[in-house]
Amino acid sequence: VALHGLSARCDIVALCLCFWGFLVAFRFRQSPRILLAVPFMLAGFFYKHQFVAGPLAVVLFLTMERRYRLAAAFAGLMGGSVIGLLALFQFVVFPGQDFLLHIFRFNLIEFGLPYFKGGIFAFGMLFLVPFLVALEALRVRREKLILLYLSAAVALALAALGKVGSDSNYYLESICLLSTLFATTFADRVGKTAAAAELLVLLGFALFLGQFLTLPTPTASDFEKDQAIQDYLRKSFPPKTPA
Repeated sequence: VALHGLSARCDIVALCLCFWGFLVAFRFRQSPRILLAVPFMLAGFFYKHQFVAGPLAVVLFLTMERRYRLAAAFAGLMGGSVIGLLALFQFVVFPGQDFLLHIFRFNLIEFGLPYFKGGIFAFGMLFLVPFLVALEALRVRREKLILLYLSAAVALALAALGKVGSDSNYYLESICLLSTLFATTFADRVGKTAAAAELLVLLGFALFLGQFLTLPTPTASDFEKDQAIQDYLRKSFPPKTPA
């Protein structure tokens, strides 16, 4: 929150929509109504096209369940809608502004080993303990769809962190899942004093490690500076300005 609370607005909106989509998919995981998750995940993807772990997990889940027709329908709806909306933005909403060039070519960023190493280190410091607790929750509950979602979110985050300019916002989806699963494990053990105390100690240890990577909380002046940037951009680059 301290790092991205001011400027990364689209990240949070995208995360919200994609996570809603997954909740819908999880609620209807045994029903064709799982397709109702598509609009949420689609909207999240177009807010910021890094949150693809949810749709990937749903397709893998349906395939592993041998519901091939529903998996194909889900993948087809997502893929067809993405292609259709890309065409709409390219030719109708932003004509002549090279929308597709921006989406694809400008995001082909080179791999940087220091960024990848830093991402691995951050994962170990911040998320290793919650990740192990989350695996314990999934071992008890055996929710295949959630396990696939968590695996995809972590794997894609680690892969993306090798890009030059990457940052911890790639872990936002993992944070949502790990927080939920940690709380689930604690709720399961709250009546067992020793087990609950063990989890609290682990949580305290994880928070202690996290302090070494914590940034200062935004102040009122930070919001004023951010607003000044937004005002300058709106004044200097009105709609349809060639850039």
